[in-house]
Amino acid sequence: MSDGIPATLSLLEGASLIRAGDPIDDGEYRFKHTLIQETAYAGLLRERRGEIHRQVAEAILRVNPEAAMYQPATLAFHYYRGGDDDRAFRFALRAGDLARRNYAHQEAVAHYDLALEMAPRLGAANLEAQVREAFLGKGTALEISGRHEEAQQTHRAMETYARQHGNASLEAEALIRLATSAVVTSDRAVDVEAMLERAEALARQAGDRVILAKVMWNQGLRYRFRDPLRAGEFFTKALEIIRSPESAALPLESGVRETEAHVLIDLMVSGLTSGRRRMAIENGIQALAAFRELGNQAMAADALAGLSNLHLAGADFEAVRRFSGEGMAISKAIDNPWGLIYNGWADVQLDADRGDWEQAIEKGTHLLAYAERVPFIGFRLALNDVLTRVWIALGQPEKAAECAESMARLWQDSASETEGWHSWVQATLALSHLSFGEPNRAAPLLEPLREIPNGVVPAFQNYYYIGPVMAQFDLERGDFERGLTFASELVERFEVEGTDRFSSEMLYWRGRLHAGRKAWPQATNDLRRALDLLAGTGARAIQWPIHASLAEALEAAGDAAQASDHRREALAIVRSISDGLRREDLRSSFLSHGEVAGLSG
Repeated sequence: MSDGIPATLSLLEGASLIRAGDPIDDGEYRFKHTLIQETAYAGLLRERRGEIHRQVAEAILRVNPEAAMYQPATLAFHYYRGGDDDRAFRFALRAGDLARRNYAHQEAVAHYDLALEMAPRLGAANLEAQVREAFLGKGTALEISGRHEEAQQTHRAMETYARQHGNASLEAEALIRLATSAVVTSDRAVDVEAMLERAEALARQAGDRVILAKVMWNQGLRYRFRDPLRAGEFFTKALEIIRSPESAALPLESGVRETEAHVLIDLMVSGLTSGRRRMAIENGIQALAAFRELGNQAMAADALAGLSNLHLAGADFEAVRRFSGEGMAISKAIDNPWGLIYNGWADVQLDADRGDWEQAIEKGTHLLAYAERVPFIGFRLALNDVLTRVWIALGQPEKAAECAESMARLWQDSASETEGWHSWVQATLALSHLSFGEPNRAAPLLEPLREIPNGVVPAFQNYYYIGPVMAQFDLERGDFERGLTFASELVERFEVEGTDRFSSEMLYWRGRLHAGRKAWPQATNDLRRALDLLAGTGARAIQWPIHASLAEALEAAGDAAQASDHRREALAIVRSISDGLRREDLRSSFLSHGEVAGLSG
């Protein structure tokens, strides 16, 4: 420190213009008021200001070289104000990366914006990788925080910049990002096929294997809900490219490992929606391990959500709570609405199955409002479906109808091409009609869904929800043989993949169809199997009707003692659910409607 500086600082402190920092011996002084700072700053000539900013930056690095790693934002600011565009760009980019890794989304976007402001002024070819990093980092931060329109604008700006600078790989990456967004949001106004064709041509022109694998991955995304086998072909091509020796030799920053993880997670989703649960779990576990290794918390939460839904199908409820709980905790910590809703869906369904209906309603209603931040109607459809079924179980068909009709409006307004979602909507509306005792209104919605194609079915997951509605419909119309044919086909398919939660529900309905035709041995066999699959799950909302139906079948078959045992068990579960309902109106409607009232009587 210059000999004159302490005296000058003492003079300024005595004039009440500055004060010592806290603690007093840290050598830091601050202006007593921001107005003093602004006045002093404004009194400097522009050139002098720039010179001081550069000196400050250099002094910071001289005193503490590690500031380059831990205080890049401060250095970017001083170099920017000092007119050193090159260093401002590099430190702003580093600050953006640091903020993004810490999930400080708003700060990350601001730093990336500063870097991108500098980039055109630099124009150096050797900065292409850093410019790409800035665009992608900004787009990712915006997507994770739910600012999807701004993310699209960033990727369009990226495309424009790439074309102006003749950067084929960068342009292809921008087109891929835009295509992904259009597919996820079901934006029919975007020609995704043309985008991906151009991206593929650009990737081949640039000889960029990672980008080419991303093109194949996005082609798979297009067919994920419409044609799982075709989607799988594209995903397999992507994996072949990314796992080739040439790709394996590329550095981690090329995106090789991350691209592989993205393909694996979408193979998981494709398996989930098409009913190939065992394959989906294997791919989901690999994707989760990869994203954890990469430190990508947002995508790790996505993998956890997929796995929680797969374990829900398998009636492993403890795993559901564990996976979805971790996924929600991660998503909340990083302010990721997508992950919070995706993991929350499984959590709400679990509450519904366990008869914790008030909790399911509260969580589901909250998530529906939150889902407005995510441009993916699948989540809102799923949540409305769960709530429809909860309200029916509570004996409030009017509330159920509101949710089912909301689901239908969402589908109509979306103009989505995802046919599987349409069938799901039809089944939920039909269930609502059945809750009012109106099978004739349900008929035109359900009949088109009766024929299940052979092989891998697009959105076969929806039959987890369609199946029970169809069986109930056939039971109420007395069409037992037709109902048994449909139920048996689903039971066979479900059991192969270990979907015990949904197998148990279909066995329950098949048991009731057998009871309808007075085939008591077949009925009791199916109902016992249904209970066995749910043993230890605490799925009270599914278990009590099975016990009640088994009691009726056993009594009709002449086994009064066992019938009495199962009736007592059904009553005990009903009472435990009722005791957990805080609202008197919900408790009253539950105990007074349908089979619950008959059981109590």
